[in-house]
Amino acid sequence: MLALSGAMMPGPLLTVTIAQTAKRGFIASVLIVAGHAILELLLVSGLVLGLGNMLRTRTVMCAVAVVGGAMLLWMGWGMLRDGWRGSVDIGDIARDGEGPAVLERSGLSLIRLVGAGIGVSISNPYWLLWWATVGVSGLTLSRGIAGSPLTAIAGFFFGHISGDVIWYLAVGIAVATGRRLLSPTVYRGIIGICGIFLLFLGGSFIYLVACGGIWKMNLALTSIKF
Repeated sequence: MLALSGAMMPGPLLTVTIAQTAKRGFIASVLIVAGHAILELLLVSGLVLGLGNMLRTRTVMCAVAVVGGAMLLWMGWGMLRDGWRGSVDIGDIARDGEGPAVLERSGLSLIRLVGAGIGVSISNPYWLLWWATVGVSGLTLSRGIAGSPLTAIAGFFFGHISGDVIWYLAVGIAVATGRRLLSPTVYRGIIGICGIFLLFLGGSFIYLVACGGIWKMNLALTSIKF
C-alpha cells in the first residue's frame, strides 16, 4: 500500500510510460518498469550501506533537482515538438504489431527503454527524497518486524517493487489496448500533453532549488514517523 501511494501519483515515470506505451506497445511499459526496478534495487543496497544520510544533504538534493529538471525539460520539449509537428505517427506502429522487433525497427532499442526507466526515475528529486526519508524509515521498521536483516531488506524491496509493477503494467495494458482505437490526431495530442507535463515538472524542480523550497520539503519529509 505504501508503494502504491507513491506509484499512483502523477510524475515523470508515469508520463513517459504512457507516452512510450502509446507509441511502442505494452512491451515498453514492461521495460521501463524493469529499469525502474533495477535502479531501486541499487538504491536499496546503497541505503543499507549508509547512503541515506548523504542523499539528504543540500548539495546532493539541489544537484539532483537541477540536473533532473534539465533532463525533464529536454525530454518534454522533444515530445511537445514531435506532437506539434506531427512527426510521430501511431499508424505505422499499429500496423506492424508489437514486440521487441518493432522496437528495433523503429530505432528505439530494448536497452534504451530500460535506460529510460532508470534515467527518468533518477531525474525526479521527489523519488530520491522519498527513499532517503520514507524508504529509510520503512527499511528500519521492516528490520524490527522481521528480525533478520536480509529477510527485512528483501521483504521490503519486493513488497515495494510489486506495487510499482502492478500499477505501471496495469497502465501499460490500458494504454496498449486503447491505442488501437486512437486516431493519429488524438495520439499526437496525448504525446503533446505528456510533453507539457514533463516541462512543468522539470521547471518546478529547478524553481524549488532557486527559491529554496526543496530544502523545506526535505525537512518536512524527514519528520515523517512510522
